[in-house]
Amino acid sequence: MTIVTLGRADIQEAAPRDLGAGCGERSESGLFFQWEHRRWLNSDMRLRGTPECRALYFDLICISFDHSPIGTLPDDIDELARLLMVDAEHFKMLCRMEFGPLHKWRTFDCDGEVRLCHDVVTATIQEAVGRKEDSRARSCAPYSQGGV
Repeated sequence: MTIVTLGRADIQEAAPRDLGAGCGERSESGLFFQWEHRRWLNSDMRLRGTPECRALYFDLICISFDHSPIGTLPDDIDELARLLMVDAEHFKMLCRMEFGPLHKWRTFDCDGEVRLCHDVVTATIQEAVGRKEDSRARSCAPYSQGGV
């Protein structure tokens, strides 16, 4: 059964690693994310979640890209309901389902603030940050080697 609000004892010691921004930072530019559609199509969440829970789950992933740090959410069920534009009591009821909208989201400490993160979202961000850094390195390489 999914826990609606996670207690402080469940908080991870450290933030997800290498999100590309500190706990107080947001994305500087319009960030898009790569969606692994085959992973999604075969995931337990898609196969076992209700259509409503799946839609809210995906919305939370999208919303998390606009939060700080990137890919995280506030650990406040009422605020999440507002962000999703749904009734808070209904949202709480959905979150009690095994495959509810907060399926596999977990808490972590972010410089004293408790936030929610999801391992798949974190991995997606790490990959995007890595691609961005590789691109910068390639574009700067000719100048750093005395070329052009």
